[in-house]
Amino acid sequence: MYIIYYMSSISYNNEISSNLITQNDKIKIQKKIELLKNKNYYKNIFKFIVKENISYSENTNGIFFNLNSLSNKQILHLQKIVESFSTIDKQLEEKSNLDKTYDEYITNN
Repeated sequence: MYIIYYMSSISYNNEISSNLITQNDKIKIQKKIELLKNKNYYKNIFKFIVKENISYSENTNGIFFNLNSLSNKQILHLQKIVESFSTIDKQLEEKSNLDKTYDEYITNN
């Protein structure tokens, strides 16, 4: 399952407080989501979409919704979800590196 976010070129500055969420923030979230490699992460994002009653469309290429249609609260929640995935990935990478170091130590001693 792939989740694709799209944003129209129309500016929604009237709807979004400039001190909270900018279009640039949305683009950063979109890029982070595109870099996700774990299918379960996409499933969790989809659960969020359904739970929040966010309008989406679906085809063989994935699930699509417009980030511009989300409220600030929803964007902030989505951002936290995506950041938690990054934290998990970093922890798993650190554990993997620790395991490799341990294996090298055992092999050499």
